[in-house]
Amino acid sequence: MPTVPTEFTKYAVSRAEIALKSKQIKNSSEDEVKEILKKIYSMVGLRAINYPQGEDKKNLHDYIFFKYGQKTLDELVLAFDLAISGELEIAAGDVKVYDQFTINYLATIMAGYKKWLFNQAKNFELNKPLQIENKKTMDDNEWDEWLEEIKGYRLELIPIAAYERLTATGKLNLTTEQKKAYYASAKNYYLATFKDDVREMKRFADNLSNNCLTQEQRDGLVAFSKKLAVQDYLTKK
Repeated sequence: MPTVPTEFTKYAVSRAEIALKSKQIKNSSEDEVKEILKKIYSMVGLRAINYPQGEDKKNLHDYIFFKYGQKTLDELVLAFDLAISGELEIAAGDVKVYDQFTINYLATIMAGYKKWLFNQAKNFELNKPLQIENKKTMDDNEWDEWLEEIKGYRLELIPIAAYERLTATGKLNLTTEQKKAYYASAKNYYLATFKDDVREMKRFADNLSNNCLTQEQRDGLVAFSKKLAVQDYLTKK
């Protein structure tokens, strides 16, 4: 796999971070969602005559509030911007709107965006974790400031580097039983990452029940167990 230029990864992380800080859909009015959708319709080339109307429009809005309430308004825009730019792992044919903006179309784009966002968190960890990836030294005060900063991160965005730092300094010293408990809890969180991809969800569930997880799946569970441990530590701190 070719190496991704550092400047490109910084740009991708910055876009993700900015979008994540905007207003959540669950806290937005329907008019605000309508305005965002109009922007998206323009981006994907949907003609006004083909905008969802009547029951289709109501169902679309209800679905957005129900399914993506935790997402932000800017994340919706970013998802479609990435899709039309060919930056999501989605077939070109699935990006084209075909004069009909359906719930299935929206779900396809958002599933691709979710994978993209997960990759940003996994590989580059947002902002100061980028410094860690580049092996720049942070002193104790900078580490403490960074740990304080990530208290507000959603679970999936908590950097593994935080776990490594806390264990290396003895602030987080888990017993074998505690590690097993976090690993067990991580299964539900890891499974939730596939909620928009039924095929991957089933594959994980089947592999889990048959005790034949892939290396990628095992790594994912370990990562989430570490994130959960950090989250608990920071919450109780």
